Amino acid sequence: MSMNILIRALIHCCVVCVFAIQVSGAAAVGMKKLIIIAGKPSHGPREHEYRAGALLLQKCLAGTPGLLVEVDDLGWVKNEKDFDDADARWRDFSASLDGASVYGNLSLAKAGSLSYEFYGGMIDLAQDGGVARQIENGLLGNGLTLQRVNDCPQLGGQLWWTTPIQGLRLGASLTENIGFTYDAAQNTTYPVGGGQYTPLEVIYHGRLDVPWQHYSVEYQRKKWTFQAEWRTQTVIEKDTTSVEFSRIPSHDSTSVSRSASTSGSWYAGPAYEVNSWFQVGAYYNEFYANLNQLSSGPPTSYQKDLALSLRFDPKPWWILKVEGHFIRGTGLLYDNLENPHQSGNGWFMLALKTTFSF
Repeated sequence: MSMNILIRALIHCCVVCVFAIQVSGAAAVGMKKLIIIAGKPSHGPREHEYRAGALLLQKCLAGTPGLLVEVDDLGWVKNEKDFDDADARWRDFSASLDGASVYGNLSLAKAGSLSYEFYGGMIDLAQDGGVARQIENGLLGNGLTLQRVNDCPQLGGQLWWTTPIQGLRLGASLTENIGFTYDAAQNTTYPVGGGQYTPLEVIYHGRLDVPWQHYSVEYQRKKWTFQAEWRTQTVIEKDTTSVEFSRIPSHDSTSVSRSASTSGSWYAGPAYEVNSWFQVGAYYNEFYANLNQLSSGPPTSYQKDLALSLRFDPKPWWILKVEGHFIRGTGLLYDNLENPHQSGNGWFMLALKTTFSF
């Protein structure tokens, strides 16, 4: 058994693959891809230099045989297609955090081997980042304005079983964001009679506990790779709403509400390495914002994606990719309120990508 303990003081290095993964990735040609995501600047110079730390780590790993290292900053990748050919064994990570992890590998003799990682820390959420925008989209319809999103702790772990069957690997992970909170407010007026109004302030404090889990299977045989994954996420919400009247404090009130909902997604797809410079891949993915409304929700509550991908490697340092997508629904578009395509009739997306490594 081997065990390593790593304290990440500046950044938690995340290698990420999301469920819309393109399986004909770098691994198919003997390369592993590592994506390092540095957070947005949050302190002064020489204080938590996230990008500098990520670039330093990239430089340290530059001479590692068979490893391609990419760095993105500002809290997320510039193009989520960068995830397509990242190493699938780390797909369970989806956010960076400041904290610690324990990881290692256990030999199971004839039963194969078991890799594990357990981690915990704090997630530094930007006030204008993707999480804040998602919450803001949900609040705008209620007349509320987002005031602040607060950092929150995250705990989790993952297991990967390399089975005795050659090429077959199974994975599972469980992660939870504990006590994520945000604040919103609304300033309005309240009639008090005689054509008079008094200022009214509604203060909204939301608390979320968000556990999610992944189950994955991948199988490689000769030039074929097959992968599939199922993911669920439960949002347990406790909201506190305070109403404050500036002139009639006896009318002030506080109410508490609780709710829970579970979203889910899955994907499956094959890939085939035609030769050393050309691979063909495809996958089908479904996402549902509420697993209790698989057939009755509006197009904004689901997304179904059928994709075909062609990858060319004309040089070891040069990658070209072409992807065609036919998509129904817009459930994974975070700016749904501003998205003009709200029907469920389907829409097409063509993605072109080129990568140079030097």
